[in-house]
Amino acid sequence: MVKKIRIILLFAAISVAAAFSLFAGDNAAGKTYYTKVNIWYETAQISSVNYHRGSFIPVGTKVVISNLHLGGITFKFGRDEAEFTISKSLHTPISRDDLFGHYFSPGNPLESESYLKFSQSEKENIKKGKISAGMSKDAAIMAYGYPSGQAKEDTDADTWTYAKSHFRKLSVTFSHGKVSMTSEEEKQKLNKEDGDD
Repeated sequence: MVKKIRIILLFAAISVAAAFSLFAGDNAAGKTYYTKVNIWYETAQISSVNYHRGSFIPVGTKVVISNLHLGGITFKFGRDEAEFTISKSLHTPISRDDLFGHYFSPGNPLESESYLKFSQSEKENIKKGKISAGMSKDAAIMAYGYPSGQAKEDTDADTWTYAKSHFRKLSVTFSHGKVSMTSEEEKQKLNKEDGDD
C-alpha cells in the first residue's frame, strides 16, 4: 500500500513538473527578443495595465528575457542591462503567454512588412510614442501598446481606452480602421473653440 502511494505521489510530482514546463511556453528565458510596442515605465516594475507615464522603451529594442513566471515577464536591455518586470495585473484578462506576445517578438518589428507599409507620419508618431488622427490600429498599437492590457480581440472595437494613470484615461476613436480622434485632441479642439468666442 505504501509503495502504491509513493508511486502515485511520484506520478503527481512528474505531472506537475510537466505542466509547469508547458506553462513556461517556448522557454524564452535567456533568449533575445525585440519589443513589439513602446513599453511605458516609471520604475522597473511595469504594470500590464499599460499606464502611459514616465519614459518608454522604444519599439524594436533588443532585450534578453530573464524569466517568465506566473506573475509576469522579467527582461533586461541596454548596455547596463537594466532589468524590468512586466507584472500581470489582476485587471488584465489575458494569459501570461498572450501578454508576452503583446510585448515581444523574435524578429525586429521595425524591419517587418507591416511597419514598412506605415506612412511616414505613422512612423514618426510611433517613434515619439504618440497617437494621432489618421493612424491605423496596428500603428496605434505599436506606438502605445494594447489598450489597458486588454485581450487582442478587444482591438476590433471602434473605441479604445488607455490608462494615463489610475484616474486619467485616454480614449481613442476609430473610423474605418483609422484614428479619427483622441480624447486629448477633442479637449484641445473644445478649448480652442471656447477661446474663439
